[in-house]
Amino acid sequence: NSLKKNKLPDAQKELETAVSLHPKFAEAWYELGRVQAMQNSIDGAKESYGKALEADEKYVRPYLGLAVIEAQKQKWVEVKQLSEKVIKLNRYDFPAAFFYAAVANFNLRDVESSEKQCRSGIEIDQYHTMPKMSHLLGMILADKQDYKGASEQLSAYWKFAAKANDIEQVKLELTEINGKVAQVVP
Repeated sequence: NSLKKNKLPDAQKELETAVSLHPKFAEAWYELGRVQAMQNSIDGAKESYGKALEADEKYVRPYLGLAVIEAQKQKWVEVKQLSEKVIKLNRYDFPAAFFYAAVANFNLRDVESSEKQCRSGIEIDQYHTMPKMSHLLGMILADKQDYKGASEQLSAYWKFAAKANDIEQVKLELTEINGKVAQVVP
C-alpha cells in the first residue's frame, strides 16, 4: 500500500482506481480526499470528501476532513456546522471535532459555547490527542479572570504538547497567569 510507504502520488492513483471501480466506496473516497489534502489539492479533497458523504452520509471522517479545510479558510460558520455534525454522529471517538467546534464558536464570539466544547472535548480525549483544547480553554478562563482554572489548563497543554511550536509563548502566558493566581490567594 503506497499510503503506508508515504508515496502520496502512487496512493492517489491506487485510490482513484478503487473509486472508479467502486464509486459508492465511501472509505476509499475519504482516503483519496485525505491524500489530496496532504498534497494541498484542496478542491480535489473537498470533492472527494463530498463523494464519500454521497456514498454514506453517516460516515463521520469526511465531515471532519471538511471542517479542517474550512478552518484553514477561516469559514467559521461552516466549521461549526461540520464539527457539530461529527459530534452528533459520534461524540466519543473524535475529540478533534470538539476542538474545531470550540475554535469556530470562539471566532464567532460565542465564548460560552466554546468553553463548553473545550470541556467536553477534554473530558473525552483520554489520550490527549488534542491538547490545544486545554490552551484555548486556559485563555478563555484567563479572560474570565479564573486564573486558577486557566493555570491548570495551560499546565495541561504544556504537559501534553511540550514540543509544540507555541510552547514558549504558553510558558510566558502561564507565568503571567500564575502571578495573578498568587495575588488572589490570601
